[in-house]
Amino acid sequence: MTLTEQEIVAEGNRVIAEEAQALEGLEVGASFVAAVRLLASYPPGRVVVAGVGKSGLVAQRIAATLTVTGTCAWYLSPAGALHGDMGKMMKGDILLMVSRSGESDELRGMGAYADRLGLPIVLITAAPESVLAKWADIVLEHSAEEACQYGLTPTSSATQAMVLGDALALALQKERGFGPEQFAALHKSGSLGRRLTLTVKDVMVTGQDVGYVMPQDTLLTAMVRLGVHRGTLIVSRAGVFHGVVTAGDVSRYIKRYDERWAKAEVADATASVPAEITGPALLVMDVITQMQTAGVMALPVLDEMRNVVGMIHLHDALKARVI
Repeated sequence: MTLTEQEIVAEGNRVIAEEAQALEGLEVGASFVAAVRLLASYPPGRVVVAGVGKSGLVAQRIAATLTVTGTCAWYLSPAGALHGDMGKMMKGDILLMVSRSGESDELRGMGAYADRLGLPIVLITAAPESVLAKWADIVLEHSAEEACQYGLTPTSSATQAMVLGDALALALQKERGFGPEQFAALHKSGSLGRRLTLTVKDVMVTGQDVGYVMPQDTLLTAMVRLGVHRGTLIVSRAGVFHGVVTAGDVSRYIKRYDERWAKAEVADATASVPAEITGPALLVMDVITQMQTAGVMALPVLDEMRNVVGMIHLHDALKARVI
């Protein structure tokens, strides 16, 4: 059977619509509150997350999301658990199982072992009357309906289970007060890590790479230095910051005062102090927003005494790959 382009698009849109509808019908309540309270107040244990098949993939994703948002969690393969890895679970842990049917033989073995150890069990399932649900202390229920046209392939149910895991992780994050600082400590590399840790000091230029002119210098002097220093100069006198002058400022002055520009001084074309003057400890991500909002390509970097310590260029900030 060969589908037309229109039929392929229609099928794709049908699946998206059905999964979106399944999420619209997904709600949490008292059992969700109980799960959050349990995981947040059960020191010093870890959350052992388990599932089989497609539910196992969902369980791995949930374990990763819990870990990255401040809850110590790891995935334990039910197959491995039945062949010696069961001993990785210990008193003080919590078992979080993901199972659409709630009848998986492998998870039954893990549930029985956790029950013997007295571990709290949380179950994400579409079958609240299943064997695993009877073992569970808390059941988070979702629909069993699938977007698969035959009702066989886990689709909408897997999406709902994933979203319940996300909801659990992020509610725990908020309950624990796990904020950007803690998040940054777990993300030392990658764009997320750089976004949360890279400061202006890490990317600004200093020393001879910063272009300076004095207010009394001629515009001709400024024009020469602008070509060397990427189109933006700091205007200062005796170390006192006066503002910035850009290639655009000079161009506009020349256009306005065609015959007088050669004798003009930098002070005549200097723009007012930028609306946002950044300090070296600010995050690069925030400074990029400042520059894009102000429509500037560079900003002076000042210390607490308003002494110039460097210059940050938008191009350098973007090269840092924080977005």
